[in-house]
Amino acid sequence: MLLGDEGALIATGTLDRFGDLIRRAAVPVAVYSATGSASAVGIVFAVSFIPHLVMLGISSRLGAPTKARSSLIWFNLARFVISLAMMALAIRGNYGIPFLITIFILAALTAVVEAAFGTATRIVSKASDAADTQKLNARLSTWQNGVAATVGSPLGGWLGAILPPVAFALDAITYLLAAATIRWSDIAREAASRTAATPHGVAEAIRWLLRHPFNLAIVVTTIGLQLASGLTLGNLIVVAVEQYGLPDWIFGVLTLIFTSTGFLGSLFISRRSPEPVTLLGLAALPSVAGYLAMIFGASPVVLIIALVALALSIAAWNIASAGRMQSDPPDDVVGGVLAFWRSAGVAAIAAGSAIGGFLIDATDTTNAIAASTAVCAVAAGVMALGARRERASLSFADVT
Repeated sequence: MLLGDEGALIATGTLDRFGDLIRRAAVPVAVYSATGSASAVGIVFAVSFIPHLVMLGISSRLGAPTKARSSLIWFNLARFVISLAMMALAIRGNYGIPFLITIFILAALTAVVEAAFGTATRIVSKASDAADTQKLNARLSTWQNGVAATVGSPLGGWLGAILPPVAFALDAITYLLAAATIRWSDIAREAASRTAATPHGVAEAIRWLLRHPFNLAIVVTTIGLQLASGLTLGNLIVVAVEQYGLPDWIFGVLTLIFTSTGFLGSLFISRRSPEPVTLLGLAALPSVAGYLAMIFGASPVVLIIALVALALSIAAWNIASAGRMQSDPPDDVVGGVLAFWRSAGVAAIAAGSAIGGFLIDATDTTNAIAASTAVCAVAAGVMALGARRERASLSFADVT
């Protein structure tokens, strides 16, 4: 065993996120540079909507640790192959139907990897005396938002504008390294011998959520926040170029500011170890201020301030919601809950990106940001009410 369970998960999660963010930043920049159309960017994002929903049933069955481990290996290898196909299409300059098909397949594979990764994280945190689920997710978020996001997104945006094939080649290499990391570790094998719970599907997971309103509020708020961010962040280059008259290359700078703020925020939050219910109740609120600043701002400085507020709220949300979704559900439904929560969030950001692209082309950027503000305000209200209700149901000993 070259890596311990926790080290392997952190390394794999960082590599996976690094590859995902390179691709997610490179694809819209490359497509927008080739077509000049925000709608085209929205269509590319929307293509990842359907496979995440289709894969819900398969992803939710990844409850056994052995399946989670093997899925992380084989589906990362499959993503490696698909990313090579994207690289070949980019070399030819073909961003048509074949490119959309590869995006579709890659999104389906990613849905399975996300469910398997969440299941493996839960098993490792339960088997470890050194870390619980919340602390493990804090470390994961710090590394993912630090090394992966701070470097991956700007690099992907820059390469997407000038050398898209190289961006997709790096994307492929990260998935290969992630598969190798899991292969040469001993992740979750010991836990596998002690776990006998039979996993249920998404239907049972939804029934469990309906019986636990606060966890359902987390899922609903996640969908709302992802939809709001997709309306604007998925078209960040269009926002920067059209609303403020900035050059295309500024996309990389803005993304670096956004992701580095998320990293520092994750580091601060994980060190403080705040009470999860309070953190969840507050995490959605800065997003409203961020989107409002975008609407009423008249300079790039205001855009940067808004991005900082959004990054901090997203960092807090990622840490608190991931820990809650992996620690609260029982073993037989946690796979379904994680699959539904993650896939619904990804589907929401893809749908938001598509809607935002059409809004920007049909009207203007301000309307997309206004829609984001409204959606985010509703999501923040739902979470604030849910957190207040959950607080009221906890005893003083529970809270302390």
